[in-house]
Amino acid sequence: MPHRALTLVLVLAWILASGRARVMRKPKSTLLFNRDDRAPGSTCAFKKEYWHEDRCCLYCPTGTRVSKHCTTPHTLGICERCPPGEYSLKNGLDTCRQCTQCREDQVMLGPCFGGIDTKCQCKEQYYCEAPDCEICQRCTERCPEGTQILQKCNATADTLCGVPGSGFTSRGDSPTVPESPSNVVGMPVPWVLLGIGIGIGVVCWVYRCYRNRQRSLGVDGRKALDESTSSILIEEAHGRASTVPESSSPSREEQFSKDYALQDVTEAGKSRSFYIFQRHLHKHWNEFVRNLGLEENEIATAVQQHPSNPEEQKFQMLLTWWNKLGRAASVFKLLATAHKMPMITLQVQNILNDLINEGILCKQEDT
Repeated sequence: MPHRALTLVLVLAWILASGRARVMRKPKSTLLFNRDDRAPGSTCAFKKEYWHEDRCCLYCPTGTRVSKHCTTPHTLGICERCPPGEYSLKNGLDTCRQCTQCREDQVMLGPCFGGIDTKCQCKEQYYCEAPDCEICQRCTERCPEGTQILQKCNATADTLCGVPGSGFTSRGDSPTVPESPSNVVGMPVPWVLLGIGIGIGVVCWVYRCYRNRQRSLGVDGRKALDESTSSILIEEAHGRASTVPESSSPSREEQFSKDYALQDVTEAGKSRSFYIFQRHLHKHWNEFVRNLGLEENEIATAVQQHPSNPEEQKFQMLLTWWNKLGRAASVFKLLATAHKMPMITLQVQNILNDLINEGILCKQEDT
């Protein structure tokens, strides 16, 4: 009995600790700069060579493109400099990338040349918080009544309003509360400490009752009680071993596939699902496809092939990713990738609703 109560307290402490760790953990960066052009089973050096026909060729240097592929394995072909208005990283492509043109709501910080794209940022009195900014927003000029400007608007953040020393701030119309130990795991620290204290008290009380009962039973009774307790613990251990899987919780992709079923498996259904993701995630699109594992060269190729059609660019990026993953690609993987990105997590439910309304997904209980 005391063992079971002690186990309960330890499990509670572990849950609280693991919850804190999950909240404080920083997401891994998945930004990739060079594509892996090696063919399966080839001997091409990673990030140094690419596969062409039946051989490995060395990458052309930054600021150039492949004019003619190598004829001897592991050698450099003929490389040409990118024309004006284009740039490239070290690669095995026969085209360079178009330089970014700063928009009307941006100013240019640095020109495009060699292997460096144009550097743009929002002009004065405008800002954009997304790393891959697609539209700048006008800065908040006045703080709400009762607050004052704590930090002026800049190119990457809106005006910060608040009351000095209060701990309450807001970016424009979005209030925020500073993270503190009391809300990291979702409950106040005093309640956590109270729960742990009650758990320890219960363990002590149960153990005391157990010892008193042993004394009252005598030697023979105590021996029988110990044997009975041991058998119960062994049975419980076997039961847990047979019922608890090695992985305590499914991945987010697996959870989506358990909660929802794919209803439309046609190419038309796949295309409609792509457009739904495009509609909801357009503000953070490049970061989204990078998190999927799409390479910079693949993103640039989609842009170059459809320079005046942003929607088609996004569609081709998803199609490239889908074909690259093959059977491993799914709508559930797209949902899981969006869910793990803090800035677009709230859009996942809207995407799910549209996928259900379009007849692409349905809830498992409806099947």
